[in-house]
Amino acid sequence: MHPTRLRTRLRTRLHTRTPSVLLLPALMAALVPGTATLLAPQPAAAQAGAGQAMATTAPASERRVIDHDVYETWRTIGNRGISADGRWIHYTLQYEEADGEMVLTEVATEREIRIPRGTQPSFTTDGRHAVLTIRPTREALEAARGNRGSAAQQPRDTLGIVTLASGDLTRIHGVQGWRLASDPEPGAAGWIAYHLHPQASREGDEGEAPRNGTLVLRELASGAETRHAHATSYSWASTGARLLVTDSVPGAAVEGTLGIRVLTPGNGEVTTVMEAPGSVRGPAIASAGDQVAFLHAAPVPGAPAPQHPAPDTVGATGSAEAEGAEEAPSNERSWTLRHWRGGEAEARVAVAPGHAGLRDGWALSENGTPTFSEDGRRIFFGTVPPPPPVAELSELESRVDVEIWHWLDNDLMTVQNVRANQERRRTFQAVLHLGSGRGTAGADRVVQLADPALPQVQLPQGGTTDFGLARD
Repeated sequence: MHPTRLRTRLRTRLHTRTPSVLLLPALMAALVPGTATLLAPQPAAAQAGAGQAMATTAPASERRVIDHDVYETWRTIGNRGISADGRWIHYTLQYEEADGEMVLTEVATEREIRIPRGTQPSFTTDGRHAVLTIRPTREALEAARGNRGSAAQQPRDTLGIVTLASGDLTRIHGVQGWRLASDPEPGAAGWIAYHLHPQASREGDEGEAPRNGTLVLRELASGAETRHAHATSYSWASTGARLLVTDSVPGAAVEGTLGIRVLTPGNGEVTTVMEAPGSVRGPAIASAGDQVAFLHAAPVPGAPAPQHPAPDTVGATGSAEAEGAEEAPSNERSWTLRHWRGGEAEARVAVAPGHAGLRDGWALSENGTPTFSEDGRRIFFGTVPPPPPVAELSELESRVDVEIWHWLDNDLMTVQNVRANQERRRTFQAVLHLGSGRGTAGADRVVQLADPALPQVQLPQGGTTDFGLARD
């Protein structure tokens, strides 16, 4: 049965004034997986007589009638997890009509740390800190819906950093996203990268806010920070060895110039991988942090410079990228795959249109995000076949946009439009073998893995094996 229908029937049963109300918590826990709903406290008489409820009916004066008002006091447990060492657990308590809270509990002592409006918590792998997002109050969010003031007046999320040993909470306001390394090496677990909103990145109270926010690299134990202005996207190497950052370059000789840089936690070293005008897609960093790959397209002559707004995302691990950039149409840009290895002066063009490993007429697709294999020996990326020829239309035909749906069609027109857009964005996976092995000399080699006949390819073990499974 659908959980909503179950709740409706159970709540209706409450008003029959039968002893079945005592079974509600158990039913909710058993029949609605993933939720635990707690009822308002029952009268002492009802609790004492629970075991005899089937045999004896308590006087009407001792039974409490539960009204719709108690719905606001019901709490739902969600977003729960456990630390890597098993010493701490976290969960959130969500209310129907009120702000929730996040609870951190030490398993051995049952000591609790409660944080109002806390959500999306994550423990560091060394078990020393918990990182979370603190939402604005409901009142502030509701007031902002009717307020069309400046962006600086809108309520923003707050980053919370909890030192588990002492219970101290550090709050950093105006944060639009944060990231921890997913599988850090020993010594690298104590770092976090967070991205400030442009308004929070402004120096002082005067002056205009930058278009893109400031990225901050923070050591959790000491609180020492390194700031990187005008950041548009960022991602950790899974080991936490380095942080990959994309930024805009204000005041550059060519408008729309972007920078791709690698930051090393601890020593403040910043390595520039590329600084050039154009568009960038899918910057990726290898697990060890010693390689970078991304798609780059040079600016189209006569086209406006691309805009790269800051991302508005919050999360625990991985990467964050800007979306919605206003750029020239994809068919007017020629994409190349660039690769950088530690020690090289800048990223080189590894695959370009006309590469010997690409099929005739095929090109790289901006919709295929580059990824490294776990051992760093391969880069997987997306390609597309040449587009079909465009039919010549008369002036009248080019001005008319008509959609026709027939009642015998299997799908509604809206579904057909969604699937047509997905088909236009379809890519076919290819792989770039980096020489004869990681860190050794040898020529790169491109192999096309998927095609229209076998569009789906599965690569086990993080792409490190010599075989994959393809299917239609």
